[in-house]
Amino acid sequence: MISNFGEGYGDKDLRSERLGGLSITYNPDFRQQDININCQTLGNRKYNLPPEMYAGKRGNGIFEQVNILDLRSEFFQIVNNEGAGSAWDFIYEKDIISEQVWKDEREYYHQWNYNPAAKNQTGKNTYSDALGFNRLTPACEEGYLGEIFGDIINNGRTIVRGRIVEMMSGDLHWHRDESFYMNFRINIPLYLDDSTMIATKQQEMLMHPGYMYHFDTGNPHAVVRKNDQSRKRVNIILGICPWFDFHEDDQSWVSNEYYGKIHPVNMFKEGLLVDFT
Repeated sequence: MISNFGEGYGDKDLRSERLGGLSITYNPDFRQQDININCQTLGNRKYNLPPEMYAGKRGNGIFEQVNILDLRSEFFQIVNNEGAGSAWDFIYEKDIISEQVWKDEREYYHQWNYNPAAKNQTGKNTYSDALGFNRLTPACEEGYLGEIFGDIINNGRTIVRGRIVEMMSGDLHWHRDESFYMNFRINIPLYLDDSTMIATKQQEMLMHPGYMYHFDTGNPHAVVRKNDQSRKRVNIILGICPWFDFHEDDQSWVSNEYYGKIHPVNMFKEGLLVDFT
């Protein structure tokens, strides 16, 4: 995993010690061309965002609240266009940090150098453009992966941003992803890891190999580690656009025959997104 790191860590942190994986899809027009196509969907660089604002115990808490309160889009527009100081003021205005913490550390964040590369972080052909990742990576065109993903494409659906991810330790903070109308995520565990659970506001789920799971990832969810006896945890996070199909010839998205007629969840149940039988 050569992305999902921030400024302030140093070059040695281009790879994560606890998270790894493989992109299922890539975007040939991705703005950050120095990121290998096999890693494009594994995370994005966090320019103008000091580690203390999104990593570690305090940073994770801040980032969780930004996600839970559905402020992520507004937050990153400020980070990318104005910098860390304005982002620090923003999370204070939204009552995510106390007035005393805001005052004590305001100078530190306002002195953080603005990096104009942040403007490549949001908008078309960036990590936030989930539909832009609609070509299979070379590895996912081969073997059993190629057979499975190829069948989905041959049946008319477009695979969008997704990945195969291994989480070797720790957990994953509360966050939101795209609405299932845009990116219908299907979670397929390859191994049983009873040390972690997928958590939503309604329930916690232990994920068993041999089954596919879906929940509304547009709502807050997390991976919660229940004990330190971690086992091999590798999951396919398959993203499919249910109501729109990408046409390569004219680079357009066109609504399909299910648009507005069959709910994406019912499409999943009826085998209209994937059919592994």
